Amino acid sequence: MGMMKIKVFLSAVMLLSGILCLAVRNRPNRFVGVRFGYTLESQEAWRKANSLVGVYSTALGLIFLTLSLFGLSILAFLAIYFTSLVVLIYVSFRVAKETYELEDLKTPMEEDVKPVKLEVDLGRALVFELVSMVAYAVVAVALWNSIPVRMAVHFSLSGPDFYTEKTFGVILPLVVMGSLILLTLLLKREPLLLRKRAERALVATQFLVASLSVVVLLFNVHLVTSNVVVGIAVIGILAVILVVLS
Repeated sequence: MGMMKIKVFLSAVMLLSGILCLAVRNRPNRFVGVRFGYTLESQEAWRKANSLVGVYSTALGLIFLTLSLFGLSILAFLAIYFTSLVVLIYVSFRVAKETYELEDLKTPMEEDVKPVKLEVDLGRALVFELVSMVAYAVVAVALWNSIPVRMAVHFSLSGPDFYTEKTFGVILPLVVMGSLILLTLLLKREPLLLRKRAERALVATQFLVASLSVVVLLFNVHLVTSNVVVGIAVIGILAVILVVLS
């Protein structure tokens, strides 16, 4: 039943994301929608990217809801889900970038107009992200022998509600943090991949993932309670949202 809930939840998130993107496809805003740097600089890029994501996310959400009713394993479901998500993000990014560049070519160049250039402090951002990742890895190694074979990785107000195999539970945060580091490096090649000062949001997200993952490990070796895990998760998510919206 726990696995079914996860599959239904992820499917509902995909479906809701598609509906929201369609709802705001003609109304650029700071809060909802496909928010690449290109979509924030061009209304047409915003419309095309959000229309694309809206249609396909809605369709994928319905497909995944259907798949969740069958006996597809959670690992197979997650593999298909996140592969589809990565492809959708990449395609929408390409559409937004090409639309922005096409508009830019059509716009007459004036002598006093300078091209958009985003300053990204990659060096400092990468240092913070790497330190966070290494700190988590050190704690994971130190506690490895004390972590149970099946560890808790998801919590509700009533306590842990999802367990997984220890190796998967410990390695998954490293994969997420490594992905955030790669995303930061991509900003050097594609400065309009994300909005201005995006490196701050990436650092904040990396710190949240690392700190929350450490607390989860501490819970599994009986050093903190589940209330501490939930409290840090709530405070951390709110802090990241404030950084993203700032």
